[in-house]
Amino acid sequence: MDNKQKVLNWIDEHQDDIVTFLQQLIQAKSVNPYFEHEEDEVKEEKVQLLIKKHMETLGAEIDMWEPDVRALEKYEGYPGFSGDFDSSGRPNVVATIKGTGNGKSIALMGHTDTVARGTGWTKDPFGGEVENGYIYGRGAVDMKGGIAAMIKAVDAIVKTGIRLPGDISVATIIAEENPGIGTLAYVD
Repeated sequence: MDNKQKVLNWIDEHQDDIVTFLQQLIQAKSVNPYFEHEEDEVKEEKVQLLIKKHMETLGAEIDMWEPDVRALEKYEGYPGFSGDFDSSGRPNVVATIKGTGNGKSIALMGHTDTVARGTGWTKDPFGGEVENGYIYGRGAVDMKGGIAAMIKAVDAIVKTGIRLPGDISVATIIAEENPGIGTLAYVD
């Protein structure tokens, strides 16, 4: 069986685990403080710690840091920069699975902040409830679903014993919804 088929088989066999992981991401409330929020809903630290812990189980090297606004002042006037940004409790995470060292690397990136809970929900916006094949919750599509897909694809590679030539980096960044400083700090 080739590597592609190994990965696809692993994904098929672990569908419930993938859904559970997405539910955990949704339940780790991470509303961007720019939006109206309840006190227990705000900031990305809870979800980032969950991601960090998961990636550590895969043997990833972890770089976790809160963006330093002063160090980013050289980007004043550029998109994403905000001089009054408070990064406390809002860390970026970059988790890297090392390859064999003789190939191109890949970076997978997604943001962990969500917009506010909003109104009109018929389900708990932070519950991650599954019904009729759909998962409900803030961030299920934008962007915790994408993050779950990225991380579980890495799971499939690692857990099937595949070692890629290049590194795989999973970057989960903060503050995409406003102002974008998480991406700026990652690129810097």
